[in-house]
Amino acid sequence: MKWLGLVGVLLASAAFGEEKVLLSCTYHTSIDLGKGAAEGVTGNISFDITFVNEQSVTVLTEKCGEVVAVGTANPMELHFACSGVKGGVELDYSFVVNRINGDLEQILEVAGKSGGLMFKGSCSPAKKLF
Repeated sequence: MKWLGLVGVLLASAAFGEEKVLLSCTYHTSIDLGKGAAEGVTGNISFDITFVNEQSVTVLTEKCGEVVAVGTANPMELHFACSGVKGGVELDYSFVVNRINGDLEQILEVAGKSGGLMFKGSCSPAKKLF
């Protein structure tokens, strides 16, 4: 079923044209959603975003591995999510990027478990280095 969704996104991109954006983001805070405890954290993540149309995006990022995250766009925010397996554990990632100020919010959850981690950071436009 996911295959059909991806085909639909690809067909929509052919009809509407595409706009691509690269973002480089830096984390500054992590919050344990089960305990409410926050702490400083450092880390980076990048996103290769394709605007399929005014309301849909596809996203490539290292957190999602080979999976293309599919999400939504509105004038204020981008929302997208993906799942993957690392070390035999299924992880669910969701992302929100503010299109005005670049704020990033990422939630990481282990499938089937309550709680999780929220990471906050900021993003800015990037260019490929090579």
